[in-house]
Amino acid sequence: GDQSMLSSVQKKENRIGPEWFSIEERRKRGTDFVVWSSIDVEGIVRNHYEALFDEANGFKMIYDEASPLVPGWVYPKNTEFLKNRTTIWLESWKS
Repeated sequence: GDQSMLSSVQKKENRIGPEWFSIEERRKRGTDFVVWSSIDVEGIVRNHYEALFDEANGFKMIYDEASPLVPGWVYPKNTEFLKNRTTIWLESWKS
């Protein structure tokens, strides 16, 4: 892969933690929408981050859906790459 691009992505990812979604940080960035698209971390961090998006904290969930289940006839049976969940939050005062 492109090492300079990988380095740039890694630097950005290292800066993003739970504080990235704090009310103060979201206000600094002027965030209108937040889109969460992940099935990989569903059981690990979803509950932690959802607490940061409580409507009392300025964001309202406007979309939350998972991809449909894969039919039993699909081959190969290991289709983890087809699973996803997307959640979109809108800054409350904009709705």
